[in-house]
Amino acid sequence: MSEARVRIYSRGMDSDNPEYQRAELTGLNREECERLEAVTHGQCWVKVGEDGRLEFRDARKPLPEPVEDKEMLGFWSHTDPRRRKVQLQLLDPERDPYCPHIVIQSLCGYHYTPENYEKEAGKLQSYGFECLRSRRGADGRFWEVWYLPGFWAARGEFKEVIDAVKSPPSKDGPRLDAAVSFLCRHVSFGTLDASVQRAAMVLEPE
Repeated sequence: MSEARVRIYSRGMDSDNPEYQRAELTGLNREECERLEAVTHGQCWVKVGEDGRLEFRDARKPLPEPVEDKEMLGFWSHTDPRRRKVQLQLLDPERDPYCPHIVIQSLCGYHYTPENYEKEAGKLQSYGFECLRSRRGADGRFWEVWYLPGFWAARGEFKEVIDAVKSPPSKDGPRLDAAVSFLCRHVSFGTLDASVQRAAMVLEPE
């Protein structure tokens, strides 16, 4: 059985606010309902096609695929006969973490407002974090993370807290504890992950 045509019905004025008119779309399938959310985010245009179904067109040019930016390729492309082995473990899991990096998600947590987001984002930027965002999905949504690649990238008050920890350079555990404690006290977020290197490309000795 073919799908019913999409139709729009005018419902007149909104009873709660006579300044606004109401309209109702009927006959939508699940995919069309999901993609209509992208319209509310300003990510696409929509029309009813000749077949009676909704047709969507992106309002913005799509971001390039990760492999399309040729200047971002080739970091590990040098041919070197020594690069034939992989070191799967850099450290004993029981030892102090080495070269930790931090990822924060859901900035503001349950307290999101545009004003709160601007304030919390400003804090993380001043601490040395970078905001990384995904490409937009079919519904117009995206996800983001706030990333600190290592303590070497820390700035401002956050860097001062880390540098104040007196421990050998090879022992990052105390510095990581201080960093996480500081962020938990000064930034509002949903989750914080601290990760360390577990695998890396290595060179055979000369």
